[in-house]
Amino acid sequence: MNHKISWLILPIALLLLEIHDSKAQSIKGKLFDAETDSLVAFASVYFNAAFKGTSSDSEGNFELNIKEYQGQSIVFSCVGYESTVLEEYEPGHFYNVYMKPRHTLLEDVLVEPDEMPRELKERIFKNQFLGWSDNSMSCQIQNIEDIRLVYFKSSNTLEGYCDKPIIIWNKALGYKITYYLEKFESRRESLIYQGNFYFENEESFSKPQFKRVQKRRLQTYKGSRMHFFRAMWNDGLKKEKFIVSTGSKKQMEYEELVTEMPEYKKYLSGVTPLIVKYRSSALTTLQMKNPEVFFDQKGYFDPSGISWSGEMSNERVGDLLPFGYLPKAKFDKRK
Repeated sequence: MNHKISWLILPIALLLLEIHDSKAQSIKGKLFDAETDSLVAFASVYFNAAFKGTSSDSEGNFELNIKEYQGQSIVFSCVGYESTVLEEYEPGHFYNVYMKPRHTLLEDVLVEPDEMPRELKERIFKNQFLGWSDNSMSCQIQNIEDIRLVYFKSSNTLEGYCDKPIIIWNKALGYKITYYLEKFESRRESLIYQGNFYFENEESFSKPQFKRVQKRRLQTYKGSRMHFFRAMWNDGLKKEKFIVSTGSKKQMEYEELVTEMPEYKKYLSGVTPLIVKYRSSALTTLQMKNPEVFFDQKGYFDPSGISWSGEMSNERVGDLLPFGYLPKAKFDKRK
């Protein structure tokens, strides 16, 4: 056999194998308007709270690599539409996704006289949405003028609406966050905000600058909800300095907290409320809304299934880290 031909065949075979593997680790699809069946172009397609994914093209087509975040929900967001979530999917499959137009705009809301100055409303929104940590104080909302804020004196409620994604530049942690706000309601005794978002890295750091940013990221990570769920996934709560107990002060073990399912799926379950303490920090109370709450090894958990009070409840947008964050990463601006 001609050896030159055999050496040529091997690289071609490897290339075909790589192409096949790439297809097996991605999904494809097409985006449609749920009311008109028209195509939805240039929508963002991503895993919530992860790094930027991809976008649909001018014909509504998209392809997303799911290898790194498989199991997490895929989000589709676009100006003029409500964010759509794909919960169940299989690699190599094609999906038609229908997005619902957003009709509930501020102009459609019956608004009582609003006497609160815009400056004060912006200050309240920033404090409640971004938080008040050192990281939050370093955040800039680049399009604050796009956020419409209205104060209802009768209920002492500040509500926020935004037709466009909110662009947040977190100088302390070195991330740009694109946040699609679904709901914001701030009262004196409660706060509700919901949305979907993705991260992008700042790429212009020098090595000394990046070391300082990475130090702040690590400080933010320690004792966070992401840290807590990653530690629980690995049965490493004690190793990572977390103590979890019930209201009766009984310290909980891994087997009492976690239900393991096939395909490496894990759920937080059991008795709540749970009291969580990290090192010498203040206490956090975790109350489950559902009998079981899914979480994974990256620290992702179903946010709709848990309510928080105490220390961890203070984590706001200004303290968020992407699920691709690695505490021990070296000088790599992508992590």
